Amino acid sequence: MDAKGWTTVCTDTLKLASDSLFTTLIISGYSGGSAIFQLLDSNSQILIQDTVSTDASIAHSLLAFPRVRIFRATFANLSGRIAFAIANIPPPSEFPTGIGSTWTYAIVDTVTNARDTVTVTIARAEIWPDGTLSYMWRYTRQSSADSQSVTFERDTARFYDYRYAEYVTRQYVFPLKVDNSWATGWRDTSRVVSQGTVTLPGGLSVTAFRIQRLYQGFNYDLSEDEWFSPGVGMLILSRSEKSFGSRFFGGRWDLLSYSIR
Repeated sequence: MDAKGWTTVCTDTLKLASDSLFTTLIISGYSGGSAIFQLLDSNSQILIQDTVSTDASIAHSLLAFPRVRIFRATFANLSGRIAFAIANIPPPSEFPTGIGSTWTYAIVDTVTNARDTVTVTIARAEIWPDGTLSYMWRYTRQSSADSQSVTFERDTARFYDYRYAEYVTRQYVFPLKVDNSWATGWRDTSRVVSQGTVTLPGGLSVTAFRIQRLYQGFNYDLSEDEWFSPGVGMLILSRSEKSFGSRFFGGRWDLLSYSIR
C-alpha cells in the first residue's frame, strides 16, 4: 500500500493455526515520517517492536512462539510504499534468505571455454500482489547484470526469471534427503542422489547433497549436476543443454566465496 503523510494506528488480531510465526516488513520509496510495528500478546504486552524511518526490509522467524496474538502498526506522517506479510510457516531454514547475502562463483562455458565471474546478491524482499513473499536475487557479471525472483511455499523454494512469472526455472524441496525427488515442470525432474563432504575455498569442509536434474522436451534436453549445502547454498553446478542431440551450451559454476546474513 502507498502512504502519503500517514498518521494513524492499525491493529489486527491474529488467528494462528500453529505456534510458528514468520513476519516480513518492507518499506520502499521512503520520503519522510516514521512507523512502529509491534507484535503483542493477548494482554497487549509488547513482544517484538521495530521502529522504521528509512527504506527497510525486516524479517522475524519465530518457532514455538504461541503468545503472539496482536499486530499493531503506528504511523507518524509516513510517506512511502509499505508491505507486511504474516505467515505461520517460515522459509526453509536450509535455504539462505538474509538480505545482503552474497556468493561469488567462477563460471566457464564448457563449449567455448569462455570464463567469467558472477556475484549473486539477495538484494531485497518484496510482496507480490497476491501476497506471495519474494526475494530478488541479483547476478552481476563483469559485463552484464540480471536478476531472478525467489519465492517460498512451505518446504519449497522456486526461482523465476522475472517478477510474477509463471514458469519455474529452478526448484528445491526441503529437507534434502538421499533418494528424495521432485518435479519442477512437465518432464523436468530432480533427484537427490548422494550426500558427501565438499571442501570450500579456504579449506572449510561442509556437508552437501548431490542433486541431478533432467528435462527431456521436444528436440531439447537439459541436464544438471549440482552440489548444494544446507545453510550455504549452491556450491558447484554443471549444466548441459542439447538440441536435436547436439550440445549447444555447457557451463560450470564453482563457488569462490560467500557471506551469509
